[in-house]
Amino acid sequence: DVISIGRGGGSSYDLWAFNDETLARTIALSPVPVISAVGHESDYSICDLVADVRAATPSVAAEVAVPNGEELINELVFKKQLLASLLKAKVQFFENKLSKIQSSPVFENSENVIITNRLNQKEVLIEKLENAFFESISQKENSLKEKILKLDTLSPLKVLARGYSVAETNGKVLTDTSVLSVGDEIDLTLNKGKLKCSVISKEEK
Repeated sequence: DVISIGRGGGSSYDLWAFNDETLARTIALSPVPVISAVGHESDYSICDLVADVRAATPSVAAEVAVPNGEELINELVFKKQLLASLLKAKVQFFENKLSKIQSSPVFENSENVIITNRLNQKEVLIEKLENAFFESISQKENSLKEKILKLDTLSPLKVLARGYSVAETNGKVLTDTSVLSVGDEIDLTLNKGKLKCSVISKEEK
């Protein structure tokens, strides 16, 4: 869904790889959104300039890639209200402009059928525009809520809450007993807390 590229700090020499022309062109042509997180906040690279988003640090890049669901909903509601306000202001602007034209001496005794029809259709068109706008926003809002719900269901924390655990050794997740020997230590992450365990026997499948 998204690519994060970067490095957590380093000298100018260490970060120079992110100024590579081939890399910059690859990022610019990437069909997948790219977050650039090169060095610290004060460091800038060509990679930062061509990426879709620049993050100050790799940890900030992670926050950008996986935003808080509730914050997204609040932002959507805010933008929905802002767009509605801007739309009404736009309509009001043209209504005022139209009123000035109507009050012009040129139209005082006008029997122009086209102008009359346009004036009669104004309210209908405004209502249709507002309805289409709010329906579009509502559809996108519902779609976002469904995606957030799916993400929450797939969360590793939900899996742990159902009684499962994650076994690790040297920071790597265990999926095969063949990499362990009797007496090795493993870290077990539960829904609440962690355990340091020792292998006393194992069974191959």
